[in-house]
Amino acid sequence: MTLVDTYTLVDAIDERQLFKPKSVLSRNFFPVSEKFITGNYVKIDIIKGSRRVAPVVHPTNEGFLVEDRPFKTHIVEAPYIKLLHRNTALDFQTRQPGQISYRQNEADEVSEDLVAKKMGEDLAEATDMVMRRVELMASEAMSEGKITLRELDEDGVEQIIGELDFQRDVGNDITLAGTNVWDHEDSDPVGDILTWRHLIAEKSGCNEVKMYCSTSAIQALLKNEQVQKMLNVRSLVIATLERNEIQPGEVFYGEIHGVKIYSYIDWYRDPTTQLNKPYIAEKQVIMGCTDAKNYLYYNAIPDLDWGGGSGMVTLPIFPKIKSKWNPSAREMLTQSRPLIVLNQPDSTVRVKVLA
Repeated sequence: MTLVDTYTLVDAIDERQLFKPKSVLSRNFFPVSEKFITGNYVKIDIIKGSRRVAPVVHPTNEGFLVEDRPFKTHIVEAPYIKLLHRNTALDFQTRQPGQISYRQNEADEVSEDLVAKKMGEDLAEATDMVMRRVELMASEAMSEGKITLRELDEDGVEQIIGELDFQRDVGNDITLAGTNVWDHEDSDPVGDILTWRHLIAEKSGCNEVKMYCSTSAIQALLKNEQVQKMLNVRSLVIATLERNEIQPGEVFYGEIHGVKIYSYIDWYRDPTTQLNKPYIAEKQVIMGCTDAKNYLYYNAIPDLDWGGGSGMVTLPIFPKIKSKWNPSAREMLTQSRPLIVLNQPDSTVRVKVLA
C-alpha cells in the first residue's frame, strides 16, 4: 500500500468530516440523511400537511371514515459528480505554490510527502466543488421550490435534462410592489416578516424560522426606522447568546417576531457565464424552517473494485486513486451523488422585496 491510496483518502475524509456540507443554506435547512439510496433512480414522496378536525357524530352512527392524505411521487435520476485530477512527474519538477524548495539537485527523488500533499490539496478542491454544487441545489430549491437538473454534454456545456418540482404552494413565492417594497418610506418590513412567519407555520406546521437576505435586501431592511428600533433593543442580547453559532458566510442582525435575521455573504462561479453569483439573488430574501424534514441525500456510487458484492460504495464523497504507466501519471477520481430534497416544501418562502 502506498502512502497516497484510496484507503488513506477515505480515512482522511472521515476524520475531517469533509462530506458534511459547510455552506449556510444546506447546513441550516438540509441536514444530511444517514441512508444511502443504492439505485440510479430516487423516489420522492411529497406529502402536504393537514389540519383536519375530528367530526362529532351521534353515538349510534358509524365512525367517520378518515381518508389517507394524498401524496405525489417523483422519480428522478440521482445527479452524478465525477471530478478527475491528474498529476505527472513533470508537475513536480517545478516549484509548487508557496514552496521554497524541495530538491537540492537533479538526482534527488520527488518526496512522497510532496505527492501526498498535492493529492490532499486536490481532494480538498474536489470536496469544495461538490459542496458548492450542493449549496447551489439548496439555494435553487428554497428560491424556486424546485431544482432544474443539468448535466454536461460532450462539449462541456451544461444542458437541462429535466426538473424536480417539489410542488410548493404558489403563495410561497411573493413579489412586493408599489409602496410595499422595502426601500419605500411607507413600507412595513416588520409586518411583512410576521405575515410570512405565520404563512409558513400555517402551511407546514414548522416554527424555527430563519431569514437570509441578499446584500441589497439587508441594506434596505436596516434603513427602516421600525426595524432599527426593534433590532437595537434586542440584538445585543441575542447576538451574545448566538455568537458561537454563527457560521462562515453569514452575519446575524437580530430577531423580529421570532424570525432570526441574517445576511448571506458567499458566491459561486456560474458554469455558463463564468461570473460570480450570490446564492441568494439580489433584491430577494428567503425564509426557511430549521425544524422541517428537508434532507440532503447521497446516493451510492457504482464501483466494482470497492463496492464488494453489491458493486455500490456507500460514501458521500468517494476518491479513487489509479496509476498509469503510458504516459506516467497518477489520477484521482472524486465521485459523489448528492440530492437536495424538500420533503416539506411549504416550510420555505422566497420574496422579492425590492423592485
